[in-house]
Amino acid sequence: MLKSDKTLDVHGVTGPKADSVTEQALESMHRGQLLRVITDDHSSKRRIPDLCADRGFQLLEVREEGRTLYFTIQK
Repeated sequence: MLKSDKTLDVHGVTGPKADSVTEQALESMHRGQLLRVITDDHSSKRRIPDLCADRGFQLLEVREEGRTLYFTIQK
């Protein structure tokens, strides 16, 4: 597991709202910093990689433990 500079827990937040919160968190960070996103919304398996590709962020890690997903993203 990579050490993150910031952690964003969006359990219970689904759909576009979770994407928006994630994007806002990344925009507030400095280039090269790492954001860990924790979610229980399984549509994020598709949406988070799409967000990273569209906005030029690097998806470094995707991990699933039970119903919880962990993403590590570099700005």
